[in-house]
Amino acid sequence: MRNIELGIKQKIETQNKGTHVVYVRCPKSVKKKKGVVFTCHVKGSKPGQQADATVTETKNNGSVHFVVP
Repeated sequence: MRNIELGIKQKIETQNKGTHVVYVRCPKSVKKKKGVVFTCHVKGSKPGQQADATVTETKNNGSVHFVVP
């Protein structure tokens, strides 16, 4: 999960200059199976900056695609 969390953090900070992500929290145990969908909570450094990122596993080896609002 650590790689997914880092990927989400980097994407948000790259696409939103000046935004600092305080944390990304994903579920601890998710099956590595194509089609599995789960949610990671994202919190930014400014008040009210928080959202949920939807993560979809694209392969059985843990490869994912995520959508950050």
